[in-house]
Amino acid sequence: NGVWVEECLAANNITQADLMEMVKRSIAGQETASSPGKHKCFYQCLAEKENILDSKGCMDVEKINAIDHLTEKNRQALMFCKSKNDEKFEKCEYIFQMVLCLTEKIEP
Repeated sequence: NGVWVEECLAANNITQADLMEMVKRSIAGQETASSPGKHKCFYQCLAEKENILDSKGCMDVEKINAIDHLTEKNRQALMFCKSKNDEKFEKCEYIFQMVLCLTEKIEP
């Protein structure tokens, strides 16, 4: 949702140019654990706005499936990433680690 992107950019003091750079790095596989905290919290903001988190702030497989039906392979990838990351990081770092893991594991 474009409105949420704008809200999350503003909330994290990220410009459109910053966002384009983030997307380029992500496509090139260059988003890393050393990415700025505000980038990590941008992803957290989007996850909250999309309502895909459970009460503990972890990704909720069923909420995600309701928005975008998961293939069995993608469901397994999500479950794998959750097993590696759920409740192991603070919220912005958690979502960022999930994004990195899913980028590597999920089918387009």
